[in-house]
Amino acid sequence: GDPAHVHLGGTSNGGRAAFALMLRHGDRFATLLGVPGVFDGALDSQLKTSLAGKAVFNGVGELDAGWRANVAATHDRLVTLGLTSELHVLQGQDHILTPEFDESVFYAFWSAH
Repeated sequence: GDPAHVHLGGTSNGGRAAFALMLRHGDRFATLLGVPGVFDGALDSQLKTSLAGKAVFNGVGELDAGWRANVAATHDRLVTLGLTSELHVLQGQDHILTPEFDESVFYAFWSAH
């Protein structure tokens, strides 16, 4: 599809995989969404090249103590590099989102980018 209309996302290890795929093939996607997701071992130069002009949604459950610090650090790193990153702490959620979670925040992100 048209890379301007293809959005990449993943959850947990799928978020890690989505972030890794974006590093390798950033030209194929418009945005990146991880709930949660992190860049494992990425160099700043890789991030700048792969994410230039793209928005990243860094989501993590409020109750997800195992991932919150790493997701926040990923967001801070991207912002420090001058990249577009949004940090979303999903209230009342843990590592796996509940069926009652309102997913409209994802669609709002995608439609804005």
